Amino acid sequence: MAESRVTMAQLFDALVADYATNGRRSGATLAFRLAPLREAFGQDKAHDVKAASIKRYTDQRRAAGKARSLSTRMSHHGPWPTHAT
Repeated sequence: MAESRVTMAQLFDALVADYATNGRRSGATLAFRLAPLREAFGQDKAHDVKAASIKRYTDQRRAAGKARSLSTRMSHHGPWPTHAT
């Protein structure tokens, strides 16, 4: 599949499969932890998810009183470009 067509949902699915394949203990809670990310980014093309959109997401989560979570780690350590767009 062409890079430009890969969705975030496909990447999340690959992450879940990797956790299952490698027997990661935290895999049991991964679906729960990914649910808000799937809702926010699931249909987005992966190459369209930039640092600015992740920052907006984390800001919205914090404003809604959500705990710091995977979204915060994504904004600091994700495989996305660090330049704002």
